[in-house]
Amino acid sequence: MRNLLNALMLYTRIPVPAPKDFEAKDINRAMRYFVFVGWVVGAICALVFILGKLVFGIGPGVVLALAAGVLATGAFHEDGFADTLDGFGGGRGDRPKILDIMKDSHIGTYGVVGLIILFALKAVALYSILTAKPFLSNWAALIVFMLYHSVARFSSALVAISSLYVRTDGTGKLQPDKNSWSTNEAMGVIFWVIPPVVAAAAYFKTSDLWFVLLPVVIMIPILCCRGFFNKRLGGYTGDCLGFVEQLSEVLVLLYLIIVINFGFSIC
Repeated sequence: MRNLLNALMLYTRIPVPAPKDFEAKDINRAMRYFVFVGWVVGAICALVFILGKLVFGIGPGVVLALAAGVLATGAFHEDGFADTLDGFGGGRGDRPKILDIMKDSHIGTYGVVGLIILFALKAVALYSILTAKPFLSNWAALIVFMLYHSVARFSSALVAISSLYVRTDGTGKLQPDKNSWSTNEAMGVIFWVIPPVVAAAAYFKTSDLWFVLLPVVIMIPILCCRGFFNKRLGGYTGDCLGFVEQLSEVLVLLYLIIVINFGFSIC
């Protein structure tokens, strides 16, 4: 229970009892519930969408759901996404400069433009998905939001577990303990991502092929971003994980559009 509460405290703005004697190891241990946090945030977004759709229609409901996700996490991952774009856009290959820019709390042009494109893609993709026939029910909306929020955190968590944390000067916002990840963290990350994927495949009656390909979609940001960050930085920072999480959200939503167009056995 302590690790779950720590995960909610670290990765959301949901009020939970403050833990006693919090230490760096708790950050590592909380990672096993990072994907479960996606369940929670996805459920919040789905509830807001359902209420917003009922009152205002699907379009405003989508925007309200995105806003709810930002409020639930305190724009935690969006901030990392913007900082990463600013760092690599302004750093121009200079590792110390990239890290300094990413640490700066101000947002630059790359971050602003990136966030605009990011939210535009999310909004349009969600609208396309949630107006498609297989996704019109409230249960379908719940599965969609929980699926893409949990899968995106799965991608981000795997980058963290399989790479080195590069900030050794103590300036990181959430600095893990000496890059030490146990089997429990890895198993927790894998365990919590399975139910939403299975639920989506079962509920939407997709062919096996399309959900066999889903892990490929998940691995794209993991492998590409992990390789890029390792080459340029020698590992990752917390902002890098936010970038992977947000990129993965968009990729999963775009993949669902492909499934809608080509993959459903019944529509």
